Amino acid sequence: MRMMVYLVHPDGEVVTEYSGRQDFGVIMNLSSYLLPYATLATEDEDAIFEAMAVATIQVMDHPGGAPINAAVRFLLDPRLQTREVSPATLPVTYNQLLNGDFPRADYLSRMDEAGHHQHIYHSRLHTDFGAPVVRYRQEGTSATLMTEASSFLSLRHGDARLLAVQTASYFSPGFVPMQELTAHEHGWTLSGTQAKGYYGPVAALDLPPTSQEEVSPWYLLPHHQRPLTHEQKHEIRVDVDRQGDVWTLRFRSEGPVDCMTQIRFIFGREGRFTCGEYRLVNETVQCWTGGMARYESGNAWFELMGTTVEHRATSVRGATLPMDCHTLLVNWMAPFDQTISIRMSSLPVSEV
Repeated sequence: MRMMVYLVHPDGEVVTEYSGRQDFGVIMNLSSYLLPYATLATEDEDAIFEAMAVATIQVMDHPGGAPINAAVRFLLDPRLQTREVSPATLPVTYNQLLNGDFPRADYLSRMDEAGHHQHIYHSRLHTDFGAPVVRYRQEGTSATLMTEASSFLSLRHGDARLLAVQTASYFSPGFVPMQELTAHEHGWTLSGTQAKGYYGPVAALDLPPTSQEEVSPWYLLPHHQRPLTHEQKHEIRVDVDRQGDVWTLRFRSEGPVDCMTQIRFIFGREGRFTCGEYRLVNETVQCWTGGMARYESGNAWFELMGTTVEHRATSVRGATLPMDCHTLLVNWMAPFDQTISIRMSSLPVSEV
C-alpha cells in the first residue's frame, strides 16, 4: 500500500507497464483502492493513507468489486465518511528504486535445490519475482524503468503517453528482457543477455535399451545428458540518460554479427504523428525510416531523432506487437552502437 504512492502517474493512471499481464494502452485508475486506503487511514490514523484515499476519490469511476465495494462499506461504517486524520502531501518529485535490496540473484542461484529442474505444470516459475523497477517523476513527467518485462521503459509527459520501449531480436526469437538495472548520476543502465547453442549426441554409456531396438523413439532418449556445444551469447545494453527535457537512449550490442534486432516505440492510440518518414506496415504499425518523428497528444508531444534502417523485417517471431496502439519500428543489425533522443514539450503551469 505504501509502494502504491510511487505507482501512480500524474493524471491518476495506475502504473501497470511492468505487469506480466500488460494490455498496453488500457487505462486503470485507483478506484478499487478507496476502501483499503480509507480503512487504514481510519484505523492507523495514517496521513499518507488518507492522502491516497483523497487522491482516489478524485479519479474514481466505480466503487469497487464486491469484496472492496466502498459504497457499501461506507454506509456500514460511518467512521469512513468522517475521517479525522489530515492528509499528507504526496510526493510529485522522486526517483525511487523498488526491489533494489531484494537478494534476487541469491534466490535464483538456489533454484536447482528445489528439485523441479525448472519444469512445472499449469503455471510458471515466476523467476521475475523481485526484479528491480525504477519509478521516476518530475512534476508532470512520469517514467518507469523495468527489468524482466517485454518493455524496459515507459514515459508519460502531460497527455503524451510513450507506453513502452521494447527490444526484440532473431537471436532467440522474441523479446530481449533486461535483467540488470543500475543507477548513475543522470540516469540508468539496463542490460539483457541471452545464450544458446547446440547439443551434442548422447554418450554411448547413457543410451537407454530402446536405442538398440528396431525403433528408437526420439522422446525416450535422455536429452538432459547431451552436452552443450557452440554456445553463443547475445547482449543488449541500454544507457538511459535524462538532461532537462531530453531523454537519450544509447543502444549497444557486440553481436553476434548480422543478428537482426528491432526496437519498438509504442504510443497511445489517442495521439498522432505530425512529421517524420515512415513505411506503413498496417493501420497502427510503421517502420520509422528517417527524419524527426513527432508524436502529439493533447497538451504535449515527444520528438524522436536518430533512426537508421538496416533491415526490412516488420515483426519478430515470438514478440507480438500490441493492438490498438501506435507502434514505431527501428531495425538494426548487430553489432550496433546507436542513440535515439526523445525531446519533450514544455507543459503549461497548470499541468505540472
